[in-house]
Amino acid sequence: MTTINCAARQRIKPDLVIVKKEISLAILDLKMDLGYNRTEFPNYWSKRDMQLQCLHNQRVSMYVKTENWPKRQELTFGADTRLFYVLVSDQNINPEQLGIILKMRGIMQYSDLVVLTQGVHPNMYGVTIDEAFKRITINHQDFDCLEKALNQLGA
Repeated sequence: MTTINCAARQRIKPDLVIVKKEISLAILDLKMDLGYNRTEFPNYWSKRDMQLQCLHNQRVSMYVKTENWPKRQELTFGADTRLFYVLVSDQNINPEQLGIILKMRGIMQYSDLVVLTQGVHPNMYGVTIDEAFKRITINHQDFDCLEKALNQLGA
């Protein structure tokens, strides 16, 4: 999603955009874990949250994947559009670093974060898929939180 606003080009690349009547309601950034960005993520998240303010109520363009090629589409970045970081796993990061990030939940103005599983990483090496699934703990509270937030946005 791209727009020119706040004296600069604003660009974000969400994995999923929930749209109703050509207005974005929510954007989701899906991450398997925070392993690659574990130390920089709090600063990155804060900057992204501030960037969203420049996008609200603006016309944005994005490329939608189709069968053959990407198609450019325009829509309005809704006044109440929220960003959700959806972490599949709480692994591949030390508990102290994760704790710092989790303390930011619920306090960001335009975004939030949910963690869907705990215990072992879904991509755990040396075990079968069935064994990994047996060891994973589903975080129902965060699933419910995300569902509730999306429903409140009208998604």
